[in-house]
Amino acid sequence: MPGGRRSASSTYSPQASAYRSLTALAQSPWRFTMWICDGCKLLVTLEVAEPQIDDDGFYFTCPVCHERNELRALPRLDPDDPLDIEQIHKAKRL
Repeated sequence: MPGGRRSASSTYSPQASAYRSLTALAQSPWRFTMWICDGCKLLVTLEVAEPQIDDDGFYFTCPVCHERNELRALPRLDPDDPLDIEQIHKAKRL
């Protein structure tokens, strides 16, 4: 593995790595990251809507209208680096 951080016996799981990064993000000073709900246009922070991950990818759920809002992780040089996440608005998903 690049950088020699992993032992030969460890296996890399993108979903486990993403979950660790989401956990670190939720505990970081970047908790003031804001998104805009595609449904009701509410300005949403990590304080009220933490990003989640499932088989369909990253998302947050609006606490008001309960709309699922898609997020994506930006590329990282090292899989152990924290995630940078951006919102994918509905118009950009088409």
